[in-house]
Amino acid sequence: EVVEISNSSLRAGLSGQATGDQAIDYEVVVQLKNPPTDTRPDFSATARIITDTRKTALSIPIIALTVRENESVPNKDSAQSVLGKQPAKQIGKKDVEGVFIVGTDNKVMFRPVRIGIAGDEYFEVLSGLRENERIVAGSYQAIRELKDSALVRETKVTDKKKPDSEAK
Repeated sequence: EVVEISNSSLRAGLSGQATGDQAIDYEVVVQLKNPPTDTRPDFSATARIITDTRKTALSIPIIALTVRENESVPNKDSAQSVLGKQPAKQIGKKDVEGVFIVGTDNKVMFRPVRIGIAGDEYFEVLSGLRENERIVAGSYQAIRELKDSALVRETKVTDKKKPDSEAK
């Protein structure tokens, strides 16, 4: 049972504000109801805190998500069509997050998506993508430089961290 949580981080004065995915330490006092026999006072622990979960969710590898200028695209998969009145999470004022969909001809098309929960390796997709659609995943630079109608080839995945497709 959590007994006390500090209101300020332990390293607040050392590095200023934390940015990105830096860890911030807080002192938390926990009372164990049935402690193991080898537990001693003043033990410390590291905890992984889960803020939200979904039992079933459509997800994409983090390396598949990219950002594009939110131009007026006259097709059914534009930001306005996929996401309603609000485009995906705005980056600056003109950018929209999305993925490259691989068509039956192995040509790609950028499609805006709306992202939900972020995990270590995957993002939940709330809208803009359907189950079983093929997407391109790869290095940040390769995905960032990929253009609509580019031809891609599928690669066999031997390691779960390798991309599903790559640009030619």
